Amino acid sequence: MINIDLNTYNMLPQLPDCFTVDGLTESANVSVIIDGESVYSTTLALYEGQVKFYGLRDIIARTMENKALATPVCRFKVSVTSGSDTMQTSEVYVIYAAYTPANISAERFVEMKFLSSRTYIELPAEAPCRISMMVTTAGLSPVVRALFRKNDVIQAVKVSLEPVTEQTPCIVQLDVAPATVKALADGQYGTDCGTIVAYNVYAGERNMALFVRNEEPEVIFTFRNAFNTDEQAYIYGSSKLITTVDRKEAVCMNRKSYYDEGVTRKREVTTEALSLETSAWLNELFTSKHVTTDVGGGKEAVVLISDITSEISDGPDAVNRHKFSWEFDDKQQWLNISEHERVFTDEYIRVFK
Repeated sequence: MINIDLNTYNMLPQLPDCFTVDGLTESANVSVIIDGESVYSTTLALYEGQVKFYGLRDIIARTMENKALATPVCRFKVSVTSGSDTMQTSEVYVIYAAYTPANISAERFVEMKFLSSRTYIELPAEAPCRISMMVTTAGLSPVVRALFRKNDVIQAVKVSLEPVTEQTPCIVQLDVAPATVKALADGQYGTDCGTIVAYNVYAGERNMALFVRNEEPEVIFTFRNAFNTDEQAYIYGSSKLITTVDRKEAVCMNRKSYYDEGVTRKREVTTEALSLETSAWLNELFTSKHVTTDVGGGKEAVVLISDITSEISDGPDAVNRHKFSWEFDDKQQWLNISEHERVFTDEYIRVFK
């Protein structure tokens, strides 16, 4: 028999990295099958009536990370062939995660939590925002309870999102951007509900709080988070562009020229003071294997993050800030062309009026 402890839903860190197969009389061929495809196969020698397999968790993690699209969950089983006998485990689900939930099963975790390690989001009014969840039962209807300000009066509004109609279990992304929620509220109530201030998204037992800020962030990143799903990071603080020119110099006939020129442009960012939760969550951005930012026209460009300084303190007087640099991975510089020419800006009028 295959000695491996599996539940219907398993968090990746909860999977054993090693398992044994006993009751054999000769060597065995062991295959790891993910989403119906054999991704790894090896032949193991028999020792005292059993074979031992190492590296199961790493094989599944690499397969999920290398998918072209974010894959937070996969179907997985193990197949063993020894002589004329074949054994298989039941097909179960594995949820990609960098965390191990304490005192709770993987199935309960995905029923209670969005696929994010944070409990609230601060975002600007015009920013995109999508949150992911794994749905294990059919008929789920997410709702939003929002606060709108109109004529200096705060009113509560309930907004219904599209019900989940995909075949379960599945991964669903909810578009919960402030502009999306406002458009749904205005349409469902047939009036302008005003300016959205804050709102909560409910999907079954899941709950995410979102607070709308008036300030615009320095930069917005979309990154692959600890659950291998895309999430937005709104970076508030200050930044500066640092240009480094590296080139060699040659002199011929008293004339100087340059060759082997290299230009590096990095943006150095210092965040505003952060809460402990946001400070810890941003480390997922720093270690993510896929980070992009919007460069206009609906296009996302891949960026590289480096020179990271991240120290988090829970001291009563501590002020947590992160400092890091980022650049485009293809060294390109993108130019945003506005649809509206601003000939006389506020700065111009203030200086020259």
